[in-house]
Amino acid sequence: MRQKQLATLLMTVAALGTGMAVHQTTAHALASYWAHNHWVTIKKTVTVQKIKIVDPIARSRSVRSYKLHRGAHYKLGHYDTNFSWVLNSGRFNSNSRYTYIVRRGWNDASWFKFR
Repeated sequence: MRQKQLATLLMTVAALGTGMAVHQTTAHALASYWAHNHWVTIKKTVTVQKIKIVDPIARSRSVRSYKLHRGAHYKLGHYDTNFSWVLNSGRFNSNSRYTYIVRRGWNDASWFKFR
């Protein structure tokens, strides 16, 4: 009976160990783009700019700015063209006329963490 309990315990520990080793975040922060938006927590206070979208995109301009404070939770999109960091939740819902962006380098993930 003792050997059976020990074998069960070892199998449980092995299963948990491999499960934790395989667990990864669904997107890497420094990938050139994400396939879909992810919930993030803001680590540093950042400025969000409301951009009016016009055609051609080069003529789009900032119409207002907001502050996002540390600890806030938002859905964030990451793209490799035009605007790198786009917010899509809460009061910052991007659409066809306006988009809400954070002007940080496309490879700068120091201001947020995945939830």
